[in-house]
Amino acid sequence: MSLPNKKGFTLIEVLMVLALVGILTAMGLPRAGNIMAANAMRSAKMEVKTALVLARTTAVQTGGFAQFIRVGNVLTVTSDSSGQQVRLVPVNDIFAEHKVTLATGTDTVRFDPRGFAFGISTSPFYRVIRIRRGSLVDSICVTRFGRINSEGVCQ
Repeated sequence: MSLPNKKGFTLIEVLMVLALVGILTAMGLPRAGNIMAANAMRSAKMEVKTALVLARTTAVQTGGFAQFIRVGNVLTVTSDSSGQQVRLVPVNDIFAEHKVTLATGTDTVRFDPRGFAFGISTSPFYRVIRIRRGSLVDSICVTRFGRINSEGVCQ
């Protein structure tokens, strides 16, 4: 007597496939975590740079003063309007949004109507804003002439 042809998978075949999927997932998770951390760094760096550019452009366009203020991980951009500082964008907490930290302390970079930056010491002639997430570190530099450099080293 012959057995009828049965279609389907045996329990052993299903368990083998599940084991292979588990092994491949375990191998890929650390890489996915690194990619997510790098993307968070890139986004945070772009937000800091955008805030700096906004402050500089506002100063040039309005013919007044504007400033970029960083206190801890919180960014603020303000403009001088009839002697009052007016916030241009909502307060932005980089850590809450991207789990990225900025160097401790306070950075204030004030831009004049020509786009030159004040609040930067005489030597070196630039301000460095460091961005960190775990072992990843990146930076943005602002020169006294208002140049905002986010690629490579400060010049």
